[in-house]
Amino acid sequence: MSSTAESRFTEVRTVLLRILFLNLGVALAKIVFGQISGSVSILSDGFHSLTDGASNVVALVGLRLARKPPDANHPYGHRKFETLAAAAIALFLLIVVVEV
Repeated sequence: MSSTAESRFTEVRTVLLRILFLNLGVALAKIVFGQISGSVSILSDGFHSLTDGASNVVALVGLRLARKPPDANHPYGHRKFETLAAAAIALFLLIVVVEV
């Protein structure tokens, strides 16, 4: 893998990890405040923030799989895992929209 591609993966991973921890912190704060105040809307928004965190986890897994170098079965590499992760996130969001 070229140093440019490696640098890109590292930068994207760093951003995804930061956003994941921020989403989890915001979700925790909203859920706690929603419970204390009795506000169903704040509580539900906290759970919405948890789904954002789940999307970050899917993206991190896809990125990790896409980072693998080419091998005998995948001579062009594993970059399509990024696309599959994006499709999984889109499906996840569609399920959330339908359920809400």
